[in-house]
Order: sequence, then structure tokens, then C-alpha cells
Amino acid sequence: MAHTNLHLAEGLAVGTALTIVPLARAWLARAPIARPLLRTVLVSAGLALWAVAPIVLTTLGAPGGVHTAAWANVFLGHAVIDRRFDGGLLIGEAAIVAWLGAVYLLAVAGIVRARRRRRAAGPPPG
Repeated sequence: MAHTNLHLAEGLAVGTALTIVPLARAWLARAPIARPLLRTVLVSAGLALWAVAPIVLTTLGAPGGVHTAAWANVFLGHAVIDRRFDGGLLIGEAAIVAWLGAVYLLAVAGIVRARRRRRAAGPPPG
């Protein structure tokens, strides 16, 4: 059975893949990235929680077969992952940390870029 961190990392990866295009367009166009980055974070976090729903169900008392039941694949392929991977703690943790680091660096870079743009525009008139 795969570890919770592997499922969380999968949700973060799928959410990022679904929302990366608007974020990349904003970045390349030198437009503000706050909204696209927020959308990426919210969608990714939501899908990460969705991916671990069977784990939550078993924690609440559902039978352990929930993890490998065919219907559990609705939760981002939860059953397939649990059948194929045993463990996943380290790779899941590494992926989560990498995702958090990338989001942090993008946010900082966006703030720096916005400050530079404001300085280049000069002081407000009046």
C-alpha cells in the first residue's frame, strides 16, 4: 500500500499540471502572477485532499479494502497506486517539499518583479 505522502504528492502534481498554463502565460507576459499562483495552490491542495480520501475513510472506520477497490480509482487512481507501489514515504515527502519550495520561490520572484516594476514607473503624480 502506498503511503499518504505519495497520494498527496500525486494530487499536488495533477493540480499543478492542470493549472500551469495560465501561470506560465502570466509569468512570460510579465503580468502579475498572484491570481494564477493562488489558483494553482488551491486546485493542487484540493486535489491532494481528494487523493487521500480513501485513507480518511479507512481512518474513520471503513474496511481496508477501500484502498484497492475499483471505485477508489475515482480518487486520482488511488487503487492503482496502492496496488503498484509499496511505500512512497520518501519520494512523496521529497515531491511535497519540492512543490512547496517552487510555490514559495515563484511568490517571492513575483513580489520582487512587482517591486521593480513599481520603482521603474516612478513616484505617483501629485
